[in-house]
Amino acid sequence: MDEDKAADTLTEEKEEDSSVVTFAKAKTWRQQAESHWNAPHDESRRLEAFSYAAPGTQWDQETFELRTKGKLPVKQFGFVNGMVLQVINPIRESPPRGAIKPVGMGYQAKQDAQVLTGVIRADENICDAESTYLSALESSVRGGFGAWRYLVDKDDGRWQIRVLPLLGEDVFYDPTSQRADYSDARWCLLRCILSEFDYKARWPLGTAEAVGEKVTVWELYVREQEHILEPEIEDGAVSMRPKIRTKIVYYCFDDNAFLEEDHEYRGPDIPVVLESAPSIMVDGVRMVFPLTHHVEQQQKEHNFWRNDAIFDAATQPRARFIGKLGSFVNPQDWADSSATAAKTFLEWEGDEKPDIRKTAEAPSGYLELAGAALDSARVAVNVYPDPSLQGKMDAPSGESVKQQRAGSGVANYQHTDCHYKAIKRGTRIHINLVAAYYGDDQVREAMGNDGSTTQVSIGPTKIDGVANIDLQSVKYMVDVDVGPSYSTQREQNQDQWMDFAGKIKDSAALQLITYWLLKQSPLQGSEDVADWFLATMPPQIQEAIQMKDQVAGSEMDPQKLIQRVTRLMQENRELQKHLAATVQALQHETQQVQSKASELASRERIAQGAQAAETERAHMGIIAGHIKIDAETERDERLSQMEAQHARDLEELKGSIAGMLEQIRGEFALEKQSRENESDARLAEKRGADVSVIA
Repeated sequence: MDEDKAADTLTEEKEEDSSVVTFAKAKTWRQQAESHWNAPHDESRRLEAFSYAAPGTQWDQETFELRTKGKLPVKQFGFVNGMVLQVINPIRESPPRGAIKPVGMGYQAKQDAQVLTGVIRADENICDAESTYLSALESSVRGGFGAWRYLVDKDDGRWQIRVLPLLGEDVFYDPTSQRADYSDARWCLLRCILSEFDYKARWPLGTAEAVGEKVTVWELYVREQEHILEPEIEDGAVSMRPKIRTKIVYYCFDDNAFLEEDHEYRGPDIPVVLESAPSIMVDGVRMVFPLTHHVEQQQKEHNFWRNDAIFDAATQPRARFIGKLGSFVNPQDWADSSATAAKTFLEWEGDEKPDIRKTAEAPSGYLELAGAALDSARVAVNVYPDPSLQGKMDAPSGESVKQQRAGSGVANYQHTDCHYKAIKRGTRIHINLVAAYYGDDQVREAMGNDGSTTQVSIGPTKIDGVANIDLQSVKYMVDVDVGPSYSTQREQNQDQWMDFAGKIKDSAALQLITYWLLKQSPLQGSEDVADWFLATMPPQIQEAIQMKDQVAGSEMDPQKLIQRVTRLMQENRELQKHLAATVQALQHETQQVQSKASELASRERIAQGAQAAETERAHMGIIAGHIKIDAETERDERLSQMEAQHARDLEELKGSIAGMLEQIRGEFALEKQSRENESDARLAEKRGADVSVIA
């Protein structure tokens, strides 16, 4: 009863579904897609040709025509191409790859993630997917769009997933899509231009008319909801529960009708990846900004000024000598230079000497303007050449990628980020296709990190002798791995393990990693060194390594092997602890002995110091006595000298005082005589007598 009721419910839901794609709806979507995408696609083609400096593309059309008509140079000095290569070459050196990361840290989760990653690597290796990814990246940086698709076809009776390149201008995603990777789009159109012969060979009943012997066919992928019944066990009873599942439906049509329809389950994702440069929507119009967009005007200005500099230099008169007709005895002598003739003099006729013109200087003003345009372009995209990095960038080591990223400039990571998003999106599509087509328990190939291949099976049935993975029970997440530049994945793994080993404190684990690195090293003789190193390792670790070598390729349960290795490692750690305790006790005793010895040495140093101090004091006493005697002698001598000097000074002072007293007495006598004369004069005046003043 429950199953019948569920089936009736499913039938009713299908009848009510109005999302069926008709030919009229497909044509409407095509018109909407062309209206939305044609302008960005045309701009993309123009910018891509501009970046390659195709003839006439790096000039404004009107300027190009006027200069061509006036026979002015219209050369193109395409620095845009160099800037593009400076951004994408570091990624070519270290291409990102999709990777499956386990959810959980168990052994089986890691093993399943490695197997699934290996299956994807094998698919990509068959169709050279790496070249497809890098080609899409370059198209995205140059023009704005790059793309690829995933196709599934039969190869020797089994399904094979292939990655095939597309032109970004042929991909028309749903214009209402909002996400940067277009993963939320309901539909996607692919434009395919076929020859009339190929069109008729594939669809003999097709009625589309050829234009120029070409026929345009459109492929349409539509995301639809599918109602299915899923078994469910509850209380021991099995019942069918309705479930809604997303699936992709495929259509192919021309201008007149559908040519193909495929409603089989192809996974939940549209198998088309469109890698676009950073973009925005302005009033419903999509605007894409590749690197070329930011330097277009600067490139045109640079071309203009460089060409004007060339024209200015080219139109300078070439004659170095100017004179009247007949001034030169032999004109050829004047034309020859030191490179073609050995003459050391020139001759002319007449009284007037011909003028010698100086060589025209380089048109520096034009070149400065051209250089300013180039500098402006570098500022716009943050791509600066750094010659100091060139040596490091050319180094073959894995660290070269760091220097290459420094050379390209971190501001250009927006282009790298768009590429990572596209790779991540493509890996999700690939995994879902693996789940849809590869879960048939067939034996397939998985590619390891070192390029080797192993056999695996995908499905619920376990096949003996090969690794098995059931995608129905596997939990994983998708990431992008980007490592340094290495010639092989083995070198990359070794570098990562070396970094990991530097952080390990456990000596036993460090010994195991060291032994493994020696075994994996490509250096000649590394395996012999590994064997010698193994002989010096503890017996427990040797036993674990030998056991691992014995079970390689056998059917031993990996979990049991891990448990045994873990037990041996635990025993080794206990021995290490016991050894550490013994060493600690010996160190404690050694410290005590050293402490006593240090105390005795300290006492001896104190006694020696006291004796040395007493000797020093006696010596200083003798020196002080000598100094005292010398000081007293010097003092007596200086006192005698001072007394003699004092006596001389006293005599001089006495003589000076006597002279001064004699002078004072003379002056006093004169003053006294003068006063007496004045007194006699006044007395005579009073008496009326005429007396003469005694001079």
